[in-house]
Amino acid sequence: MGTTNELDELFDKAVQLEKRGAWDDAISLYEQAIDKWGDRPEAVYAKNSVTRLREMEKTSSWRNSDGDRPARNMRPRRGIQRSVCGALALIAWDAGLGGTFLMSALVCPIWFLISIQKNLIERPGWRVALLRIAIPALTLGLVLANNAVQYRIAKMNAPRIISACEQFHAANGTFPKTLNELIPQYLPSIPRAKYCLMWGDFLYWNCDENPILVWYVVPPFGRKIYGFKDRRWGYLD
Repeated sequence: MGTTNELDELFDKAVQLEKRGAWDDAISLYEQAIDKWGDRPEAVYAKNSVTRLREMEKTSSWRNSDGDRPARNMRPRRGIQRSVCGALALIAWDAGLGGTFLMSALVCPIWFLISIQKNLIERPGWRVALLRIAIPALTLGLVLANNAVQYRIAKMNAPRIISACEQFHAANGTFPKTLNELIPQYLPSIPRAKYCLMWGDFLYWNCDENPILVWYVVPPFGRKIYGFKDRRWGYLD
């Protein structure tokens, strides 16, 4: 028969496994405790726990493909999979589609708080708990880092277009009607403001010889505008 401390540790571990939904592992430890406890009062609780868990396994509709373990054991893993899918969706929307951070900035803080609350309620293992709260934070961090890179690209490419337009004006006495008129003499190609699927190009309008250059900082609004007449940057909205 094991010592009191050994039995208590075994019992506590079984209780924790039961709370986390690892019923098969909990049953195994309860049965070990029963063998060691013999006629001690704690064995009665352990026997009742084994009976209760086996009944729950029989009646539970949440089982894996083998049918031998309750699906509660798999739920934290599925939760992480959903989190990964959500992170990929946010990255695709913000970084891939618009080259910005707007959606992630709105969703990730709420997602982070919900993850903390879910951990407090479900009490998963520390790895699952850490991943749950790390995924939204990492997602926001990646999107913000991408936004900083995209912003720097736009700030480097905009002066190239402005300089080419000024050269065109000096040579022809007028600004180009479209940016394509700068190719190939002044620019080999028109650089992009951002490398994303939408709102990634520089926009250029020349109305009444008052041309403007525009690019989207935070689409669909947040447009940064350069006026060739006053040679200054500003924001359209």
